[in-house]
Amino acid sequence: MSQTQHSETEPTTATRAEFNQTSVGDLEAETVWASQTAIRNLTMQRGELNQSAAAWVTAEDIALHESSVASLKADTIDLYDSSVALARGPITVREGKATVFVHIGSSDCAVKPVLDTKSAAAAGAGIGLGLVLFGRLLGRMFRG
Repeated sequence: MSQTQHSETEPTTATRAEFNQTSVGDLEAETVWASQTAIRNLTMQRGELNQSAAAWVTAEDIALHESSVASLKADTIDLYDSSVALARGPITVREGKATVFVHIGSSDCAVKPVLDTKSAAAAGAGIGLGLVLFGRLLGRMFRG
């Protein structure tokens, strides 16, 4: 198992890509298998991430095995002991525990996001109202 680093300035495009213990900048491929890999921006049709991390992922079908993704948009998302900050698409927990911060879409009963669509909208409205009230209070204090 060798450790390599791919160019992060030029996007990598492939029909089929397999990465092991590396870091990748931008990647577009039909099928991707990544193990112990860090990926900045991934666009693919189908693939698996195993003990890997990615910032932005767009896919038709993805399986995450002990992996983490910041922003994920997919038609089918299967999680195996993985974490996602922002997920858009149907999620199924196949094994272990899934941690999802914000989820937009349908999911099985094993997924309990910190914020779903309704609670995210309510939290945003609450924060907005709080800022308006705080701004008015500060305005009165400084106007005298």
